Amino acid sequence: MRTPALHLVLVWSLAVTVALVCRQGVAAPAEEGVGDDAAIEPMKKEPAREKTVEPTEEELAPRKPECPPPAPCVCKEQPARAPVFVVDWAHLADLTRGDPGVLALAQNGEKRTRGASLLAHGGVGIGLAVTFVGYLRHVQTGQWSRGTELTFAGGLFLAALSAITAWNYAPDRGDMADAVNYWNQRHPDRPLAP
Repeated sequence: MRTPALHLVLVWSLAVTVALVCRQGVAAPAEEGVGDDAAIEPMKKEPAREKTVEPTEEELAPRKPECPPPAPCVCKEQPARAPVFVVDWAHLADLTRGDPGVLALAQNGEKRTRGASLLAHGGVGIGLAVTFVGYLRHVQTGQWSRGTELTFAGGLFLAALSAITAWNYAPDRGDMADAVNYWNQRHPDRPLAP
C-alpha cells in the first residue's frame, strides 16, 4: 500500500521526467536499441526550408494587436470595510438611524418581535392557567364533567393556538436579511451582515 508521501514523490518524479523530456526534445531510440540501455540522443533540428509560395494579402497586411493594453486606473480604490454583524432588530434600528426607510423596516421588525413575544408568553401562560383550573375542578369533583373537560381542553387549545400564532407573526431571519440588503444597496460604504 502506498503512503501519501511515496505517492507524492512518484508523481513529482514523473512530472520532472516529462518536463525534461519535453524541454530537451529527446528522439525515440532506434529500432536496434529498443529495450537496450542505449543512450538517448537529443534530436537534431533540421534547417528551415525556404518558402517558395508567395505570401497572401492577409499575411502582408499589418496585424492589429488582439487586446489593447489596459488603461491606467485614475480612481483610488477605497479599502473594503468589514461588515457589522446585526444581532437583533433593536441593534439594526440603532445602526440605521440615519436612513428613514431602513429605520422604518427595523422598527417594524422590532415591534413584531415584541408583539410575538408578548402573544407567546401571555397566550401560553393564560392557556396553561385555564388548563390548571380545569385540572383542579377535576380533582375537586373526582370526575370529568362536561365543564371540566371543556376548561381543560380549552386551556390546551389556547396555549397551542397562541404559540402557533406568535411563531407565525414573528419576523424571521429572511425579513432581517431583506432589511440589511436594502441598507447595503443604499449604503455600500457601510455594509451590514445579518
